[in-house]
Amino acid sequence: AVQPARLRSRGRARARERIGARVGERPRRGLHPGAMGRKVLECADLAYEYDHHREDFGLQDVTLKLKAGKALGVIGLNGAGKSTLCKVLAKPNLPGAAACDWRPTKGRVRFWPAAVAGERAPTRVDPHEGVRAAAGLMGFLVAATAAVALGPAEVAEDVVIDRGTIIFVAALVLATWATATYLRRDADARYRRRVVYCSTEHDLARHETNDAAPLADAICGPLRGALDKAEREALAERLLAWSGFAVTDADGATKGDAPAHARDASLTCGALSGGQRHLVYFLRCVAPCFCPADRARRWPLFGKRSPPPVDVLVLDEAFNCLDADVRPRCLRLALEVKAAGTALLVVAQDMHELAVLCDDAICVAGGRVAQGPEPFAKLVSPSPKHRAATRAYVERAVARKRAEDASFCAADEALLREELDSPCTEELAVFDAFAGRVAAAAGRFVVVDTAPTGHTLMLLDQTGEYQANVERYRAAGARAGPTPLEILRSEAIVLCCALPEPTPVSEALALKDDLARAGVRVAGFLANQLLPPDSAHPTLAARGRAQAAQVVRLAS
Repeated sequence: AVQPARLRSRGRARARERIGARVGERPRRGLHPGAMGRKVLECADLAYEYDHHREDFGLQDVTLKLKAGKALGVIGLNGAGKSTLCKVLAKPNLPGAAACDWRPTKGRVRFWPAAVAGERAPTRVDPHEGVRAAAGLMGFLVAATAAVALGPAEVAEDVVIDRGTIIFVAALVLATWATATYLRRDADARYRRRVVYCSTEHDLARHETNDAAPLADAICGPLRGALDKAEREALAERLLAWSGFAVTDADGATKGDAPAHARDASLTCGALSGGQRHLVYFLRCVAPCFCPADRARRWPLFGKRSPPPVDVLVLDEAFNCLDADVRPRCLRLALEVKAAGTALLVVAQDMHELAVLCDDAICVAGGRVAQGPEPFAKLVSPSPKHRAATRAYVERAVARKRAEDASFCAADEALLREELDSPCTEELAVFDAFAGRVAAAAGRFVVVDTAPTGHTLMLLDQTGEYQANVERYRAAGARAGPTPLEILRSEAIVLCCALPEPTPVSEALALKDDLARAGVRVAGFLANQLLPPDSAHPTLAARGRAQAAQVVRLAS
């Protein structure tokens, strides 16, 4: 007789074979070559305002398009409107006080879902509209039925209460409201299965994954209607292995492997760290993209059925909580999803992530699209000053090497220049040029456009300490000069210049606190482009009074 354990192992092996071909090469279905690049999601003249701080955050006149198999990056400062744009387009179900319908105040969002095999091709839909007419028709039918069934009633002679009219109006209101609520929730749920939102905000990893859920259920729980238990474990196993998920003990040694973690019912989401839980949440978001796409139910209520395809994957700084080992693997997963025809909308502060994923990019400032969409390489190309600083840095490195090594020949110089031709060299050159500007601040006025944060200054300080250690190893007793952070702490007088507008003033005040954490004191603020509050023109006078309120914020 065959033992039950052997039966279970054979079932897992067959499930791995069914899932492995899907995950090993390409996610779910590959789109027809002609469908790649088709328009999937579009917004035109989009505007959105928050109820409590309308002047500071929101969107104004945003127009963009997302295409199948393409990735659009969104670049901008904090508070520029990047996350708001993602939420208006994706309509995520956020927990707590962050929950709202994300209906734009102006403009429209248009979505073209991909056709599912065996079903009629869907037409263009607006995720924020489309239920009022159906709800009104259903409410009218219910109200008319109730009114005809009950009808008017004669209470006394010459006194008739038209009970049918009262019932008709009440039933119309109630039925229309109930139908609209149901249809809107159903439409939002279907839209969120097609447009998936993944973010580090609002603690979504904890909200979407149950503390008591094992890893396989947390990752593949939404796929119960498409995969059986063995297939869900196999898919979770492959995704965990691809992402480099690992559990370590107190000594730092790795415990178990991906198959063991996927089958371990005692390893729940509540036992994971914050970064591990966010990784599980990220895999949950991309898991539908790796589900088999050739399953259709033979009967209406029985059997497994493939989920609808994910047309758009919105990654709102989705890689921030991941460590250096896991992040490249998750980037590759996102690339696999993109190669299968899913459109990506990527928000990130790391230019490397955007360079890996994105074909085009836009720059958002003040809730508007300030630049783009343009090819990513063109949008973030270095400025002429950066290129000049890089050339000077390379020439200094070559000259220093030529002076140190008498046998330095033309072949060695070509090899050195090839090694220095990298983005890392450009970053070092820009840091070196900035350090030179800061060093000049001991006795001169230095203007820095877009002031560095305290985190950036501390990185520069660490670079200086590393250079001092290198010099110490090369020649005993050698001493490097002061680092930029030391100069700013001891010798420089730091002034922060800002426009007297709500967002620049808020950024300036946040910069002051950030620099204070780095040990740099801001001596004062400069308010630029002030308008007189007593101007004869009413518009200029109103703007001047508004600017005066922001100056009071700086002065306080």
